[in-house]
Formats: sequence, C-alpha cells, structure tokens
Amino acid sequence: MDYPTPQDADQWSDASLFAAAGCQAALVYGEHGFDALNDAERSLCCLYLLEAEVNNGGFGQWIWNVCPRAAAETPPVLRAIGAEEMATFVAQVLRELGDLTQLHTKDEWLNHYQSRPDELHEHLETLTRPFLALEDAFLRKAYDYTRVNWQRVRTPR
Repeated sequence: MDYPTPQDADQWSDASLFAAAGCQAALVYGEHGFDALNDAERSLCCLYLLEAEVNNGGFGQWIWNVCPRAAAETPPVLRAIGAEEMATFVAQVLRELGDLTQLHTKDEWLNHYQSRPDELHEHLETLTRPFLALEDAFLRKAYDYTRVNWQRVRTPR
C-alpha cells in the first residue's frame, strides 16, 4: 500500500488516509511491539485494529487478534478523539473479560480469552450490530484525528 506524502495527502479520501496510517501503525506495532509506538501510532493502531477486525470478523475476532495492552488502551484512545459513545461501548465489552493489564504475552492473552465461558464468546458475536450503529460517528472522529496525525507514523525507509 502506498503511503501519502505531504504533497498529496489532501487528495486522499478520509477513509484511504485512515486505512493507510492505521495499517502502517499496526505494522510498526507488529514489528516493534506496542510499547515502542509513539502516541499517534498507538492511537491510530488501536482505532484501525478496532475498525478492521470488528468489520472483518466481529468482536470476537478483534479480541482474539489484538494484544491485551492495545485492547485496554482502545477506550481511552476513543475518549481522547471524542468518540465517547464508542468508548463506553468498547469499555463495557472489555469489562466482561476482566483486568487485561495483567496479561503481558500473546499466550497469556489467548489462554485467558479461551478460558472464558462459551456464553461470553457467543455474546461477543452479537455485538457487531451495536458497533455498526456507533460506527459512523466513531469514524468521523477517527478520520479527523488521522488528518492531523498521519505524518507522525513511521514508514519504511
């Protein structure tokens, strides 16, 4: 995927800019870990992974694929960009999983997630519709944030 330049970023649609910046932030996360991300990368990574994973496979997929630290950071990021309703919704979902800050490795996370009752897993799959009801307002805020911060994402040299 191409990455915008200061000369052409205004020509990119909001959705394309968000996808490019979020995907790149997620790649930096994958390569260097969540702690190595700067504030903009961390925020864009959380926003992008939430949007991409839920729309690709539902809340269960997002929770399965995201590290506990990124999951726990997502509601504060949503609040920081002004997506308060989505922040409240995601925080309620995560509360059902317990304290994620105590899980430090992917294995700990997956073991914890898999140990949850079947009813919780089934419930997670019912949350896509409520997510979609909040998605447009969330995306407007995410797009605004991206327009201001996309240049702070490290790109391959």
